[in-house]
Amino acid sequence: MAKYTLHSDGGSRGNPGPSGLGFTVSNASDDEICYGAAFADIQTNNQAEYQALIWGLKNALALSDIDELEVIADSELMIKQLKGEYKVAKAELKTLYIEAQALLEQVSSYSLIHVKRNLNKRADELANIAMDTEEISGDYIVEPDLASRQLFDFEHEAKKQSRAVTKNYELSVCETLQITKHLDHKMTWNVELCISKQIRGELSSKLIDIRSLSEILRSLMQDINGSIIKETEYFKTYAPTAENIAEYLYHKAQHEDRLAEFNIKYICIHMSKASSFTYYEGE
Repeated sequence: MAKYTLHSDGGSRGNPGPSGLGFTVSNASDDEICYGAAFADIQTNNQAEYQALIWGLKNALALSDIDELEVIADSELMIKQLKGEYKVAKAELKTLYIEAQALLEQVSSYSLIHVKRNLNKRADELANIAMDTEEISGDYIVEPDLASRQLFDFEHEAKKQSRAVTKNYELSVCETLQITKHLDHKMTWNVELCISKQIRGELSSKLIDIRSLSEILRSLMQDINGSIIKETEYFKTYAPTAENIAEYLYHKAQHEDRLAEFNIKYICIHMSKASSFTYYEGE
């Protein structure tokens, strides 16, 4: 097993404004194993910092021999929130915070270190390259997930409303799906699952969190993720198109016991930044 170091940085021109993410993962000999720069949508500096960290963590976790991880960033707010020294007060950071914590918990041992920007130059440069070029680049293992996160402070929202008011909540997550149609035809797509629930009156706790929903989505994709999809029983009959894969996962989600109390809004297959296919039933 081995120790790695993750440097991450995110920035926003306008705060909020167009943003960039950057990360590097290095080994104990300070050799750069992977790195990435990604242009993202309009968001705040703090949101970009979290998204850069999450992307870096996913790439670090993709290394099979990782045992210990040193996380370095120049965002004092983010590092202190992850250490539990600061509360996560802003709603737009809560989902990102939960996702980052869930990823950190997958490492046997990790440390969180805040440094000045001049000690985080490489990640800072990558974030700025992304904003300058408005592109995604690098030598990375896991592609960036730039989909917007949705998680509500349900208790706060419920208390703001009358007990008689019916409120609708939605939560969505994205996970990576890798499939092989033929021996030489491999594809990596992002699959988004969106669920909803209608509540009448007060809600005293969260309906479900990002970590749990992400785990459910991964389990729904388990039989086809990383497989030669035509060898899967269902797709021996049906063509493995994005449309059929979305419908297949939608129906699996409808029969998932852990989602029994929710409405399955849709399954969306994101083939690229510019194209996607959404499957849902009903109006």
